[in-house]
Amino acid sequence: DTPYADSDDIRMTPNTFESVMATYAYNDFSFIGAYLTRWQGPDAEAYEFVDLLEEGDGIALLAGTYATDAIEAGVWYYGADQTANVIYADAVGTYSISDGIELTGGLQAAKQSEINNSGFDSSLYGAKAEIAFSGLTLGGAYVSIDVDEGKQYFAGFGGGVGFTNMQEYTCLLYTSDAADDMQCVDL
Repeated sequence: DTPYADSDDIRMTPNTFESVMATYAYNDFSFIGAYLTRWQGPDAEAYEFVDLLEEGDGIALLAGTYATDAIEAGVWYYGADQTANVIYADAVGTYSISDGIELTGGLQAAKQSEINNSGFDSSLYGAKAEIAFSGLTLGGAYVSIDVDEGKQYFAGFGGGVGFTNMQEYTCLLYTSDAADDMQCVDL
């Protein structure tokens, strides 16, 4: 499970990946490197593995994360060959006001740049806030996706990275040459 390669386990069969992965942990820090070659599951629209090498060289992933009881943060790079270079960062922190009352807040951002005129070129910005009291949580989130004219937003491999993603609907956003014409295609 990573931001742009996610199990999205909303069904009986989650997305799974074939990859080589190395992780090094030191205190509260973790460093991750991976190379993904195949993907299967409901978001791949196939319950047999889809070859990510068919049109290119697979997906390279590098990341650094930091996690304690109060904060989780990470910076991720994906080199999705023939698709986009993606840099993603997020931070989520929790503060305990008193016994049974907690505040949680988070920020996220991503920048995508196309590879070989793939058409994927966009940015994502998001924020969320929650308050929890005795097992009841009230929260809100906002995500803005800026898609360059004539380009698309890359939602990743499985699920979706935005704080506001819906369980059943993640889409590929793209704009046409018309100024206010944005369309969403179900993945």
